[in-house]
This record gives sequence, C-alpha cells and structure tokens, in this order.
Amino acid sequence: MALSTQTEAVRHAVSSWSTCSSTTVSFLSNLLDTKPPTAATEAKREPRSKPSRATRPKVGTLKAISKAAKVTVLEIPDAQPAALSSREKFGLATEVVNATLRVLTEAVKSPPHQNQKRPSTSKEGQSLSRAVSGRGALPSSAQPLQPRSHNQTTSSPTESPGFSRTSSKVEPSGLLAVAECARLGFSYLRSLQATKVAGMEIPPLQLENGMSALIGKLIALGFGELAVKEIRILRRRLETYRGEGKYELEGENAGQRGVKSEKETLASCLQFENLDVGDTVLTLVVATQMQTMKLIASTKKPANIEAALIHLDLGSLYSPANLILKLSGKASSAAKAARQLEVLSQTIISLCPSISVSEDAQAINSKISVSPPTAFRLQYLGFEVRLIWWKLSSHQGNLEKEILGPFGRCFSAFVRRAVLKPEEKYLTALTLFNNIVKRFESDDLPFSFDGNPTDASKLPLVNIYKALGFLAQEALLTEDAVRWTKETLGLLYGTSASDARRCSCLTRLATLMLRKARSGPLNREDFEILANSLEGLTGSLRGDSGELDELLMDVSALRRAAIGYLSRINVEPSDKELMETCKSLTFTCLHFFTRYLGTPPGTGSDAKAITRYDQRRKAVRKPALSTIDSVLSILKISVSANEICWDTTDPTLQDCLVLASRLDIPPGSDQEEIGTTFVKISNIYWAYYLKKRSPSADSSEVQLLRCLRRSVEAIRHRPQAEKEMGFLAVKLERLGGIYQAQGRLEEAKDSLVDSIQVHIGNGTLKAAAGMAAKKPFSSVWNGDDDVATLGRVLVALVKIWFKGQGPPCIGPPFDDLVLSAEERAALLEWQLVTIARMLDTADATNFCSAVRAVSAALIEIYRLDFPIRRTRLGVLLLCLDANHPGLLTPDFVDPLAAEAAATNFDLAFGNDNALSQYQHHLKASVSVCLAFRNGQLDPDDLKSAVSVWLGLADSCDSWSAITEVIESTDLFLSQLRATIDFFDMKGFGTYRIPALVLLVKVLELQDQVNSEALIGALSALGLQYLRLGYSGKAGLSLAKAQRYVEKVGGSSQAKLQWHLAYAEYLVELGNVDKCGEYLEVAASTAEHDPDILKNSQPSATISGRVRVNRLIADASYVYSLLAFEKGTLNEALAHAKRCVKLNYRAWAGMETRANKRNHTPGALGSDTETDVSVDGPILTASTILIPPVMLTTHESLKGSTFWTLVMPLYRGLFQLSTLYAHQGLFQEAVYYSEQGLKIANAVQAAYLISHNLATSGDQWTRSGNLDKGKELLGKAVSLRTQLKRNKDDVNLRYWLGNLYRLQGRRFEEITAYGDGQEVLEELMALASTNKLENYPNSDNENGLEVRMSKLSLKKSTSTREPATRNGRQVLAKTRKKVVAPRIAKEPVRHPHVPGSECPQLLRLKGNLVRQKACAMMLQNKCEVAASLLSDARTLPTSHRDIIQQRLGDAKYLLLQAIDEMSADAVFCVLQDSTISFPSIANASRLVDKQMLDRSPGKPSRLSPRKHPSGASSKAVSKPRLSTAVDFVDTLRQARDSVSEVLTLAIQLCSTPTIHTISSVLSGIVMLLSAASSAKGKGSAHPHLATYSMEISRAISLQRQRGAIGVDTFAQEGLKWPSLGAHGSTKEAGFPDVSQFQKEYIDIIPLTWTVISVSLSENRDELYISKLQAGLSPFVLRLPLCRHNSRDADEEVFDFSQGRAELCEIIDLANFSTRDARDMTRSGAKSEWWAEREALDAQLRDLLLNIENIWLGGFRGIFCRYPRQPELLSRFQSSFQKILGKHLPSRQKTGKRSKTGGLNLDPRILELFVGLGNPEEANCDLDEPLTDLLYFVVDVLQFHGELNAYDEIDFDAIAVETQDALRCYHEAARAEVVNDDASHTILILDKHLNVFPWESLPCLEGVSVSRIPSIACLRDRILAQRRDSGPEKPEGFYISRSQGAYVLNPAGDLKATQTAFEDDLKTQVPLHTPRKSH
Repeated sequence: MALSTQTEAVRHAVSSWSTCSSTTVSFLSNLLDTKPPTAATEAKREPRSKPSRATRPKVGTLKAISKAAKVTVLEIPDAQPAALSSREKFGLATEVVNATLRVLTEAVKSPPHQNQKRPSTSKEGQSLSRAVSGRGALPSSAQPLQPRSHNQTTSSPTESPGFSRTSSKVEPSGLLAVAECARLGFSYLRSLQATKVAGMEIPPLQLENGMSALIGKLIALGFGELAVKEIRILRRRLETYRGEGKYELEGENAGQRGVKSEKETLASCLQFENLDVGDTVLTLVVATQMQTMKLIASTKKPANIEAALIHLDLGSLYSPANLILKLSGKASSAAKAARQLEVLSQTIISLCPSISVSEDAQAINSKISVSPPTAFRLQYLGFEVRLIWWKLSSHQGNLEKEILGPFGRCFSAFVRRAVLKPEEKYLTALTLFNNIVKRFESDDLPFSFDGNPTDASKLPLVNIYKALGFLAQEALLTEDAVRWTKETLGLLYGTSASDARRCSCLTRLATLMLRKARSGPLNREDFEILANSLEGLTGSLRGDSGELDELLMDVSALRRAAIGYLSRINVEPSDKELMETCKSLTFTCLHFFTRYLGTPPGTGSDAKAITRYDQRRKAVRKPALSTIDSVLSILKISVSANEICWDTTDPTLQDCLVLASRLDIPPGSDQEEIGTTFVKISNIYWAYYLKKRSPSADSSEVQLLRCLRRSVEAIRHRPQAEKEMGFLAVKLERLGGIYQAQGRLEEAKDSLVDSIQVHIGNGTLKAAAGMAAKKPFSSVWNGDDDVATLGRVLVALVKIWFKGQGPPCIGPPFDDLVLSAEERAALLEWQLVTIARMLDTADATNFCSAVRAVSAALIEIYRLDFPIRRTRLGVLLLCLDANHPGLLTPDFVDPLAAEAAATNFDLAFGNDNALSQYQHHLKASVSVCLAFRNGQLDPDDLKSAVSVWLGLADSCDSWSAITEVIESTDLFLSQLRATIDFFDMKGFGTYRIPALVLLVKVLELQDQVNSEALIGALSALGLQYLRLGYSGKAGLSLAKAQRYVEKVGGSSQAKLQWHLAYAEYLVELGNVDKCGEYLEVAASTAEHDPDILKNSQPSATISGRVRVNRLIADASYVYSLLAFEKGTLNEALAHAKRCVKLNYRAWAGMETRANKRNHTPGALGSDTETDVSVDGPILTASTILIPPVMLTTHESLKGSTFWTLVMPLYRGLFQLSTLYAHQGLFQEAVYYSEQGLKIANAVQAAYLISHNLATSGDQWTRSGNLDKGKELLGKAVSLRTQLKRNKDDVNLRYWLGNLYRLQGRRFEEITAYGDGQEVLEELMALASTNKLENYPNSDNENGLEVRMSKLSLKKSTSTREPATRNGRQVLAKTRKKVVAPRIAKEPVRHPHVPGSECPQLLRLKGNLVRQKACAMMLQNKCEVAASLLSDARTLPTSHRDIIQQRLGDAKYLLLQAIDEMSADAVFCVLQDSTISFPSIANASRLVDKQMLDRSPGKPSRLSPRKHPSGASSKAVSKPRLSTAVDFVDTLRQARDSVSEVLTLAIQLCSTPTIHTISSVLSGIVMLLSAASSAKGKGSAHPHLATYSMEISRAISLQRQRGAIGVDTFAQEGLKWPSLGAHGSTKEAGFPDVSQFQKEYIDIIPLTWTVISVSLSENRDELYISKLQAGLSPFVLRLPLCRHNSRDADEEVFDFSQGRAELCEIIDLANFSTRDARDMTRSGAKSEWWAEREALDAQLRDLLLNIENIWLGGFRGIFCRYPRQPELLSRFQSSFQKILGKHLPSRQKTGKRSKTGGLNLDPRILELFVGLGNPEEANCDLDEPLTDLLYFVVDVLQFHGELNAYDEIDFDAIAVETQDALRCYHEAARAEVVNDDASHTILILDKHLNVFPWESLPCLEGVSVSRIPSIACLRDRILAQRRDSGPEKPEGFYISRSQGAYVLNPAGDLKATQTAFEDDLKTQVPLHTPRKSH
C-alpha cells in the first residue's frame, strides 16, 4: 500500500471510534516513527532511504494479510518510498490530534451504547503493546483495539492500575485506539517542537493545552492509565517551560525529560517545582492537579491518598489551593477560582472514609482506607479550603451547620478510630481544632451559635469540648481536661439541658479534681466543685435513659477516682479533709446506685415493671458490687488505721449485706459474683478481729469472739461453694489458733478436730483413701481440693501436739478406730509424713513415742496384701532412721531393713494393683536407703539406682507421667540430691553429671516449676561440666538457667548461685570483663537481700549463718578466680583465704548444730560460730561467740550433712595452694595442699586424693626435690589406674613429663605428653555423644591405662645433658643445621567436636604440645618441634597460653640462631663463650671519660677458648667474616617474641615462669649484643639485659611481700566480696626499660656498687651485672663449665655439684651440732673440733672452686680497690700499646688507618685491675690473666678485628700486661684514696642465695650487704632520703629501734642464747628478739 493510501486510511479511521482499531495505531506508529530532521537537513532534502530490515516488508506481490480484518493490509515492493517527509508527518500528526480530540469529545457527550459487550482484550492488548512499543511488523490480526482488563495490568510504582470509570458504561475498544492515536500524534508533535524546524513551529503552550484537553477526555472516558501517563508527561513539560516557547532542555529530547528518571507515583503528579508563574502556565498546572485529584479519588488507594496529603497542604507553595488563589487575583478569574476551590474541598473530603459509626471497621482497615489521623487531617484541610472558598466568594454560610457540625462529627470519628499514644492523639486533635478556630478569626467569621437552640446536646461545641476533655484526660493532662470540662459545663448551664446531663458533666469535673489532687493540693474552688458534685448526686436526676446511663458510667468513674485517691501510699495530714470527702463520695455513689436500682417490684407488679427492674439490676450490678467493694475497702482501711469502732463498722457492714441481697438473684450464672461479696463482708469482720485482737486495742475477748462469729455467720447460710470460698474451715482453724495463743490447747485441738470431723462427714477422707490406692501418696494431699484442706488441718493439729508445752504425744495426734482400714491408714501415714518433715527443725525426742506408735499401727494395717504401700512405708522409716538415729529402735528397724532388702514384686500386688507401676522406683529407693544405712557407701549401688531412675524419667514427658512412675517425688528428690552430694563429695564428677541431668529433667517437668531448685540444679550441672572441661555443655546448661532467672526469677539465693556459676564459666573462658559485670549484679542482689542481711547478724540462727557463710565463701572463690585471671594476685589470695576461712566457719557451725541436736533436748539456743584461721598450720577458734572454742573434726565430714561442704573446702584449699605456688611460695603451697589432702582422706575420696598427690608431687618437683615429687606422683599414678579418666589424668601426665624432663629421661617425657594427648582425644570425643549424660555399661581398661600402670619413676642414671663439645672447630662441624619452622603437611588431629565445646581441654592439649615441642628441642629434633609449635598455635589459648607459646617460639628461634651461628667461622663459638655487654667503647661519644672518672667496669666472663697449644693453626689461620647474617635476625625475632609479652607475663604468669622468661631474654640479649655489632645490625642497650635479669627478682619479692601482707578480712564479717576492695587492682608495676636507669640505677650512692648475680634457666650460666650511678649497666655471661673444654679429664664442677657439696657441708654441720654423743668421753671434744675444722676446710675448698672455676679471671668484677681514673687511663694506654705490638691485626700495614683500632670498654680494663697486684704474696695471675687476654681477643674478633690464635704470643702479652698492672698498683699505692664509704651490694638469685658469697677470697675485707632485689634496694634508699634532715648526719644508717635479731632459731644453742640474749635486748629496746620454742 502506498504511503498516501496509508495516510488517507489513517485519516479516515481516526474520524470515528467505530473505524479505528489497533491496525490504525500500528499504521500511524509506522508513519510517524522517523526521527524528525533538524532545520539544516530540512532545507536540503535527500532521497528517502529504504526502510531498515526490522521495519521493511517483504518484497513480493500484493496479497491480504488477514481475511478476518475489515481493513486489508497489503505488502508493497521495495521500490516505493518507506517514509513521509517531516512536513507531511507534521500535517498528519496535527490532523490526527484534532480528529481524535473531536471524536473523544463526542464520545464524552454521546457515549456509545451501554449494552455493547466488551470483547476479550488478551490478544488485542498484546497487539496494542507491540504496535506502540515494538513498532515492528504489522500485526497478524486486525480486530478492533480493546483495553486491557484489570488482571492483565501489571502494578508498578509508575502506574496506577484499576482506575474506576467515571461512567458506568462499558467503552468499546475503538475509543481506546482513538486515544492511543491521539497520544501518538501528541508524541510526534512534542518531538518535532524540540527540533524547531522552520515552517513547522507550534505556538507556545498549544501542545500543553491540547494535552490537558486530552487528559480530561481520557479521565471522562475512564482511561485512567493513559491519563496518568499523559499527566506525567505534561507535568514534566510544565516544569521545564521557561516562557516564549522555550524549555529548560533543548534538542530532540525536549519535553520528554525524566522519562527514564526516578520512578513516580500518582501522588507525585501534584508536585510542581520551578514553574513559570504566568497565568497560562498556572492555569494548566491547576487543571493538571485537579485532574490528578480526580484520578486519586477514583482509585481510593490509601497509599496514594497518604502520599498526596503533603502536596495538598496549604504550607506547600504549589499546592492546588495556593495556585488557585494566585489565579484569583483577576476579577475575571475569581468566580472560576471559587468554583475550583469548592470542587477541591469536596474532592479532598471525598478521599476520606465515612464518619458513620457503622463504618468504623472499614475506616480502620489500612488496606482499604487511610489511617484515621490522615483522614482527620484531610477533613480539616477540606474544611479549611471551604472557608477559603467562602472568603473568596463572599459566601454567607451557616458556620454551625456547614463547618462546626460536620467538623464535630469528624472529630468524634477521629477520637473513636485513631490508635495513637494518648498525648499524641490529644495534641493532634487540639492542634487542628485550634487551627480551624484561628481560620474563623482570620476570616472574621462569627464564632457563635445561630439562634437559641432548645437541645444543648445537639450543640457541636459541646461534643467537641467533651471529646477534647476526654482526650486530655486519657493523656493525663489533667489541667487541660479540667479546662475543657468546665467549658462544656458552662455551655450546658443556661440551656434546656437535663439535670442528668449537667450532673454527669459535674461528676466528670469532680473526677478530674480528684485526679488533680494526686499531684498537688486543691484550693477552695476545687472543694466547691466536689461539694457541688455531692449535692448534684443527691438532688434531682431528671433525664432520659441514655443520659442516666451516661451518668451511671460517670458515677462509676468518680467512685474509682475517689478510691484511687484513698489508696495512695503517702498521705499527708493536710489531706484529711479531702480523704473524708472521698469517703463521702464513695458512700454517695452507693446511695446513687440504690436510687438508680429502686425498690424491687412486688409480687403483683406487671411484667413490664419486672423487666425494667431486671434491666436496671443488670446494668447497675457490676458498678454497684464494685461500690460495695469500695465501701468494704474503706472500712477495711479504717479498721486497719483503727479509725472506726464496732458500733460504726457493724451497722455499715449490715447495710452492705442488705444491698448485696437486693442485687442477689436466684441461682444462675452470676451467683458466684454475689457470693464473693458476702465473702468479702465476712472478711471485713475477720480484719476487724485481727485489728482489735492486739492488747493495745483494749477490746474484750467476748467482743473478739463475737466478731469471729459474725464472720462465720455471714457465710454460714450461703451455698457450699461460698463456704469454701470464705474458708470456713480455715477460720475454724484460726479459732483453734486463738485458743492456742491463749494457752487453751485442749480447746484448740477440739476446734481442729471438729474441722477434721466436718471433712470426714463430707466424704473428704473417703476420697483421700480412694486416691491413695491409685495415686502417689504425696499427690493425694498436695492438691487444691478438700483433701488438701483436710491435710492442712491435720498438719496444724500435729504441730499443736508437738510444739506445745504439754507432755509429749504418746500416740497418733488423730485417730479413729471406726474408720475403714484404708481411711485410717491414709490419716496415719499423712501424719507420719508431717512428723518426718518437722524433724529437720524440731527436737526428735518429742516425736519418738508418736512415731513408733504411728509406725506400728501402719505396719499392722499394711500387710502383705498392700506390698507397694508397705514398701513405701519401709523406705520412709529407713530414711527417718538414717537421718535421725535413735528415733526408732533397732529391734523395729532391722527386720524392716531385711524385709526391704528382700523385696520382690513378682508376686500378686493384692490391693495395690493400681500402684504396681511404682515397683521399679521403690526398688531403687530401697537400694539407696540400704546403701546409706550400711555406712560404707558403694558408688556402684547408687549409680544403679540413678540408672533405674534415668530409665523411668526418659519415658516421661510431663509431671503427671513422672508421678505415674515415681511414688513419692519429694522423697525421690531428697534421695537423688543426697546421691548427687555423695558423688560430689567423692569427686565422682562423671557419675554426678547423669544424676544432675536427671534432677534437671524432673524439675523441668514439674507443673509448678520450683525455679530456685531448677536454677540451682542447672547451675550445678553447668559447673560440673565446666570443671570436667566441657565448656560448651556448661554454657548450654547455664544459658538455660539464665532463661529461668530472667523469666521466672526465683529467690535471691538462686539468682546468686547462678550468677556465681556463670561468672566462674566466664572466667574459664577468659572473659573477665563480662565476669566482672555479672559479679557486680550479684553483689547488688546480695546487698539488698533481706534474708542475707538477716542471717549476717550475730543474732541469726546457726543454719542461717551457715548458709550465708557458704554463699559468701563461694562468691569469694569466684572472685579469687577472677582476680587471678586478671593478674591481681594479692587480691586473688585474699579472696581465696576468705573462702577457706568462711568454709571452715560453716564447718564448725554445722558441727555445733549437729552436736546440739544430738545431745541437747529442745529447740536450738543462741547461735554459735567458729573462726578458723587459714594463715598458718594451727587452727584457732574465735572467742567472740558461743561456744568459745569449737574445733572442726575431719571425722564429721563423713556425715551426709557435711557432704556438700567437702568439695568447696577442698577447692578453696587447692586455690590457695595454687596461688602460693604461682607466687613461688613453696612452703605455703605445700601446707594448704596437705590440708586439702586431710579433707580428701577424711572422706576417702579417691579422685581428690589422686588429684592432691599429683598436685603436691608437681610442687615438690618444681621446688627441686625430685625424689619427693617422684614419690607423690607415683602414688597418684597407682591410684588413677583404678579410677575413671578425666582431665586430672591429663594434668598428671603433664606433670610426669616435667619430672622426666628434670630427670633427663627424654623418651619417657615425650611418651607422657603423648599419653596425655590420647586421654584428651578420648575426653573430647565424649562431648559429641551422650555418654556423659548416661552411665556406660562397663568400664573396660584400655591400652593407655595399662601403659600408665607400667610407668616407671626410677631416678635417672644421669640428670645431665651430653658432655659439652671440647673444641670450637668440632662444634662448628658437628652441629646439625636447624631448618626454619614450617607448617606440618598433615593437619593437626582435633577431636570430633568443635573447639567451642571444650576449649579448656584444647588449651590443655596446647600445653602438652608446647611442652612436647620443648622436649624435642632438647633432643635437637627441631623440625618436629617447629611442627608442634605450629600445631599449638591453632588451638584455643588464654593469655597465659599465649605467653607460653611465645616463650616456646623464642626458645626455638634461639636454638635456630645457635645452629645458624655454627656455620659461621667466627661466631660458631659464641654460645660457649664469655660475653660482656658492653665490650667496646664508642669513640664518637664522650662517655668514655665519664666512665673512667666515675667507676670501674664489670668483669667479663671467661671465654671457653682452648690454650693456644691445643689450637689448630690451619683451622683459624685465616678467619673471615661470614656473609650469613640470618642468625642475627633470628635472635632479634627471638628477643621480640619474649619482650613483647614480658609486661603481660609480669602481670599474669607465675614467678618461676617469669624467671624463665627473664633468663631466656637475658641469654638472647647477650648473644645479640655480641653478634649484632659485627653484623652491622646495631646493638641492644645493656639496660634490657639487666632489666630482664632484675625483673624476676623484683616481682618475686614484691609478690612475697604482698602475700605476707594479705589481710584475712576478719573485720569484714559476712560482707559480700568485691574487686579492688582489698588492695590495688594491679600489682605495683615495674618500670619499663627506658626508666630503669633513672629510677633504679642513678639513685644508688656514688660510693656504692651493686653486683647482681643470676643463674640461667638451665643452671649452666651465670649472669653478673654491675650497677653504678651515672653509668650504664655492665653485664657478664659466664658459662660455668667453660673450663671443661680445656681438659676433658677434669671433673665437672657445675652448679649441681657445687650445691650438692654445700648441702653436704650444711648437713654435716647440723649433724655435728645435734649429735647426742657423749662429750664427757676422753678426746670427744677434740674429735668434735677436728670435725668442725674439716668442715671449715671443705667449705674453703668449695669457695676457692667457685672463685677459680665459676668466676676465674673475671673475679675482678668484685673489685676491692679504690677507683683511680687517671691511673686507669694510663693502664688503658699501655694495654693498647701492648695489643698493638702483638696482635697481627694491628701490625698489618694500613690496618690501623682503616679501622682506627677497637677501644675496649673501660670496665673491661677494671677486670684486669681487679685481679690484684702481681707483687703481692700468693697472687698468681697467670691463669686468670690468660683468661682475660683470650676474652679480649674474642671481643675484638666478634667485633671484626680478626686474629689467628696461633699467631699471637699470649705469654709475651701476659708478661707485659703484668708489668703494666704492677706499675698501676705501685702508682695507686703512692696515692692516698679514702674508700671508707665504699660499699658493695649483692643481689643474688634465689638459687644462689645459699652460697656464702661474702666469704669469697676476692671479697675479703670488702664491705658487703645482701638485698633481695634492686627494687628492694630502691625502696630502702628512698626511705632513707625521706627520713634524712639537716640535723641528721650524711650517709645511710640503720635504726636500732627498727631492727630485730634472730637468735637460736632451732632452739639447740641454749648457752649461746643465754650469752647474747641480754645484750641484744639492750641493742633493740623496743623489740624483743624472736625465740623459737
């Protein structure tokens, strides 16, 4: 078809809706689809191009596409043109737009036939979509275009489907096609307008006006979706229009900005910004907004309406109302604007739901209606726009009817519907009301009523004011409520409003006055309002039924307000008047209800009157009964306040009875409520009796008894239910209590017996007997029925019998032989159970006869035909006999026990068939009773019973199911708890877990959960899991307990128990901060708990004080754990001591109580308490309380009463032992460990004994006594083989490995660690199964137990490492290269359970792995060690574990560095060499002169060099500096690995660990100092080496002082513990390295020298530091066995040998002084003195060996010569010349010029001077001098000055050096130097303290003092400075008055003591010398 033909077809089609279809739309889309050309291209036309492949039809002959189409669509050949020109398109688009608008206009005026059927739209809608969007090939169907149905329309944020039609007619699809054609025409014209082609201009805003017209027609025809699309386009064009046809965006996309912009909503079409404010544009904008409002109104979608509110608000600049007002400025536009405002007002109001009450349900449905607040704002906005319209058009409307009336109804609807906070709701309503009032005022509208209304209730303002008052009252804004209510009342007066209406308003006002009175006093005007209310209620109440009903509600509110005011807690005396008024109001309300109800109709009344009366009674019933309750409450309060007398109370109560009787109706649904009223009246009499019974009330007994009778009479004639509700039996029981209080016990018993007889007469006892044959006996009496009441009366009767002061009961308290056997048995057995419960708190002697009589009667009744009940009785009697020995005679109990043991339920059950399900439980219960009765408890018996109970409980899922298999749950729980306590006492943790799991399950199944018991059980279970190492399971149990704590609560003690358990759990996990928070909560709970405060007083009972003691002891234990974890050791020790002390007090108190119960008749007397000291081996008793002395006996711990105390006692003692061991106080640790062993032995707890033996063995091992440690560990090994494994086995193997390490048994050590890992794997595997919660069938021994039983603890034949290599070349060649650490190829074998389940066990595994790695290092298996350390890093760690890991890494890196050094030609011997630090003086600094002037240097260590004669010239002739510097970096890594955790270790680690760390760090720093300078890496400062050596001693002394000074807190009593209350939260810190010189060294007096001597960790090296003020430290590292390399045959004299010799000398000396030999024998004294002289000689030889072998040539560090700086400078010069003369390195040409020579540190030269004068007698300097010369050559060689030893003439150097020394000493002798003030301070390692260093020959004549540490020295120096003054002499002095002497400590030198004692006393007058007795 030609283009012209298509064009004409389109023109024809769009001229009518009947000819237009989707084909027309498609044609038009193709014709207009070419982009419009620009102005330049339009001027020069080009030939049309062929259509693209996508749009070009196929080439071929003409043929029809579809036969069904009315319009034939033909294909055209390619030769014809495929597009129209721009001008043609412009013309076509213009014509289409005009034609379509005309057609749509006609359709609006004359719509198509209504009944035309709407065809299907599915396919046609798709065709339309393709035609518009695809613009592709022609459609295959030419059917008329149809609109899409609603379910085919997709909902999107940019579209609003589902528009409702403005007409109910169904539009044909042709109209939709016409609309689409119109949109296509406008679309093309918009795109053409953007190009601005000449000749095709469109006048400004012509398109926009056309679009607006199109939109209006689309809306009218119901095409809402198309209208929305056009509105959005039009809105964008209007926003971008800038006048004169210009738009903000130019180009081809002009007018289409934002098509792909942010998604829009329908409401957003109301928003316009940046508009051209011309009238034409504003007119279009207003029209567009009005069209949008119509669309929103038609959709009725809440979301659109909610979003439109912000754009409609008058505060918006471009809101429709504001824009209309802008257009109204011209007179011609005012009328139109007024109409538009009117339409806008109606449209806005139409957006809201109906305000009818019947429509409330739909109005609050958010799916179909807007929210009530939004609706109210829209309604207000509509009325506000209406007022604007009135003002604009000068309309004179009816303000009341047209504004206030509708607004009031909207107001009421908002009040009903809005769900807001009261204050928000009130403020919203008030704001809108005030706004509309302001609008009235601004518009000068008359705010008054039109006319004189006759019905005030119709006034709109009355309703609005009333609603505002109601809202203000709900919002608790009393002042506002009062104001609005007064406004309402003011409107009502002066009108024809009824009396009831005004009285109702006045009543509301009075109610508000009472609420107002709660916040402040009332004035006289307020009281007048209350008085008017009283007057109004007593006056005329005329009104209709609705008004009276409203008044009824207001009166009820007034009554509630009055009662609310009377119910205040704090009442001032000034409130008395108001309180009386409130009482009057309450009674007036009661009077009003009586008036409202009226007189009951008589018998002859008509049905209408009766019906009306019944209606009034039904309406008034509830408030009247409430009023009666209020009156009764007032009377009750008056009675309580003793403000009313009997003559007033009794008549008032009788009046209440009358009113209640009027309200009463025949039996029916409301009978119970009336009955409650009678019960309350009865209770008022009861309360009056309670008030008047006190002696101060001055009431006669006759009056009191009459009052009780009134109480009974009030319900005597009521139905049975009311009697039960009124507790008639209880009141009778109370009557018996009155008799008892008056001492009329017989009458009391008679009253209770009468009550019992009443129950029996009612069949209660028969019911109880029937229940006892089918149910557990305890559940029979513990219900909530009459049987329970009867049981309570029986209990009261038993208590009167056994708590009276008469003779003991010799028979059952109540018995009736007439009863049947089962009824009698039920009565007697319940009395026996009651007596059994009373025995725990009462004297058993009063119960003997009764118990025996009742037991005999029951045994007689329960014969063989009652097997279950007989066995049940036997269990009860066996428990009584076990808990209360002597209560039953052996003749009675023994046969009973034998019968119970032989119990067999295989026979018939007789009368107990219904109880046969309890046989299994009873068997288990019997076995437990017999086990406890035998004395020697077998855990397997108890375990079997628990297994039976577990099986029974597993089949139960409710408490009722439990009661079906457990006969007596109370007794069962008692036995189960006793079993749990027994397992805990014995240390059977794995046995205890299933029992605790059973207890938890049973407690959880209880109908009324005992939260206290359940929380305690879960806490105990969590702690048991935790202490076995299963933290994951512990966390689950404690989390479950936490839920009960938060949900149920429980007692304070249960909460505290959980808090302490959870705190301990957090400590184990390392979460100390969280632990502290929970402990703070616990402390707050304890401090405010009245029970704890009460039982903390001295007047409390023993049991109460025991409970508090134990609770606070447990808390102290957890605080100790927390403090230990935080590193505050002193505080941890203090809390641990307090824990032990309080547990001992509890022990003593329990024993005292037991003794009183066993030996003293009657009730317990005053409280007793023992104060057991934990500060030493002697336990002393406190004399504060009675009895004055009470020692705890270990034998008592075997009693079941003490079982729960054993584990806390042992655990506290173990904690003390651990803390002392941690601080290095071995004796104290051993003492408390021994105390714990006594506890364990007393109860024969094998687990505790083995644990104690293992712990003590490790302590003895670490103290150096390997034999003792081996003995104890061996016993532990033997005992553990018989027990089930737990984590104690892991610790045992860990400690065994440590013992083997010290014995040198490497293979056994590694094996022990491996066994420990195997045990851990087994233990951790249990966490993923249920084996922990159940008992295994059998405990088979595995291979590990067999191996453990074969472990040998024989002493190693050699405790020494292999002999040191005797040559440095051999060392360099034979040492194996150590590879760098790497990750193991195979993954670490973890247990089958996540680490979170058992991090404690995994940490134990980490300790084992690290120790195993260290063992591998000692065997040079470095690859294995590296792999193990890598594995250890993957395991959970605590802070202490991290420190151990870093220490292990440092040791490994040190070993690696040593191996790397072995490959270096120079440094291969560094490890075995003497090292000084510093060794070379820095010539660039001026410190050298200062050092020469101030002090001599410290001696260096002996270098382990061979004598030159033994050295190989070839091996060292040409030494060279190695290029490998890896070992320096490795040493630095090792140093950093330790130094980075040093501060943390000081706080957390044990003293031995700190010593190890300091030793390792010192060794690393010394090696690094010698190697780093030569390697060009720089050198560490000597402060670090000295600091690392001194820190351990300082910390050790500090901790020992802190431990000694720890207070035992005797003054605190039973105060709850707290952190930081017993010392600083941190230990006193040691300064860092940077402050060490200033704070510790520079304060030393100038004439003093401090020598610090330390022993390395391996005890094979000495570290000697020399400290002097003003100088940096000088440090020597001396290998003790360095001389062994010179002579392999020489006997080794190491530290062990030296200590052994000294100990031998001491032992022999002690033996000689204590030998009981006969000194009168001839020659005996000579022999004794000869032995003493031999010992002196032996000691002298030992000291010579120490000086010559250990110190050697470096003894000069103890230089005793005065300082001569100038002479030392000369000697330095001479020595440099000697070295320059003989050292080959300084003889080579040019060498000196290059290096300048190395200058030795001046303190090395002082080592030479310190050897002495060669001229002196007995001064042989050959060997010492040779040592120093080799040391000097080593120093030079390590610093790069290399020399071959065989090229040096050491003899010549020694001779010349002796000459130089001789010159030095001769010159020194000539100069007189005063050295009297010089003094030497020795600071010795704890291992070196035993040696007499002061007696060394090199220290002969030297003034020497010992000080424990440098910190101790600092304290003394600072103390001396503080005490110094101008009147005191200079220097340092010792005060005689502050000293003490130790004289004859062993007590064996009586004569010496006699000789010196008196003189010493005179030397120290204020202190008596200590003597040991």
